[in-house]
Amino acid sequence: CFLLIFILGISYSIPLKNNFRFKNVIFIKNLTGSLFWWYIPFIVMIYFNTDTEQSFFTLFMSRIITLAIFIPFEPLWDIKDMKGDKDAGIVTIPIKYGLIATKFLIISMFTTLSIVCLGLNNYQIVLFLFIPLILFTLSIKDNTPIYQFQIMMFYLPFYILFSDVL
Repeated sequence: CFLLIFILGISYSIPLKNNFRFKNVIFIKNLTGSLFWWYIPFIVMIYFNTDTEQSFFTLFMSRIITLAIFIPFEPLWDIKDMKGDKDAGIVTIPIKYGLIATKFLIISMFTTLSIVCLGLNNYQIVLFLFIPLILFTLSIKDNTPIYQFQIMMFYLPFYILFSDVL
């Protein structure tokens, strides 16, 4: 388990052959980051479900929505890091497509996830996770203070871990 986290971290950050890094490939960067952040609560959830008779595959498939939640968070994090990424020459979705297009993408993904969750009768996640995230994304401006991003970045793992574990 920890080997996978190590491999994801290395492949994301350290230059490989010919200075290639997944961090420099615009959509692969986002997917790799999502996988990394999804994997941590997934391992915690498996740990708390060791006494059940569910198979690894069943647990994995039941947590795939968590991975889908982390995917729109990556461009949201990229908005927060726009200045530093631009200075470092890292091309991200907000740098390449702009703030308005990135916000539209994020809101579209959260809205799609909301529709899926409503179809699964999971009103709680829509009400307490997606609606606040959509409202937060709508409120983002070029000068949004970093602490507001940090509050939302804390809220997601807290919500995902404790809504499922407790």
